[in-house]
Amino acid sequence: MKKIINYKNLIVNPENYRFDPVDNQEEAIDLMIKEKGKEIFNLAKHIIENGLDAAKDFRVLEAGKGNYIVLDGNRRATAIKCLHDPSLIKEPRLQKAFRDLTEGKNFKDEISCFVYTSEQDAAKWIKLDHTVKNEGVGQDSWGAPEVDRFSYKFEGKISPAMQIVSMVEEGAGIKVDTSRLKVSTINRILSNPESRSMLGVDIK
Repeated sequence: MKKIINYKNLIVNPENYRFDPVDNQEEAIDLMIKEKGKEIFNLAKHIIENGLDAAKDFRVLEAGKGNYIVLDGNRRATAIKCLHDPSLIKEPRLQKAFRDLTEGKNFKDEISCFVYTSEQDAAKWIKLDHTVKNEGVGQDSWGAPEVDRFSYKFEGKISPAMQIVSMVEEGAGIKVDTSRLKVSTINRILSNPESRSMLGVDIK
């Protein structure tokens, strides 16, 4: 069942699958910040600039007294709570970064969630989202060529390796099978000035 829930009524899960269990939400937030502080800040910044993905609800479970425990979406929940209340962050430098980030900004209190009747019902979908392919049933992660193609289409960016591939395809009149190509290795080679000198190429 879909439901709009105030962020205050979302409980960051003390039994978050990313970490060993803790006793309460405060400890869960502390642990999340300790282990993934920079990621949480970057996520919070992205939320301020872009909002939340309307196609991706938080997965939650009713916990009584109008509260809901987050089964999937704990990083986002932590970021949102810290945006509303930077004092939740104990590390002074990161707390200040959040305060600077939120100064003069307004963000939504209401979060789109999907409420499950049991944790077991949610488990199979959470597993699919977080354990990659699962023989084609789960989400298929992109490799370097796929990321490059997407970035080129929507951001006009293309890596040196894929520029080399295009140059070879056009110059030699062949089609390169990028699914078998180690794009990250080629980029590492091209990042080395000595390698570029030996190949007779340059990056501008």
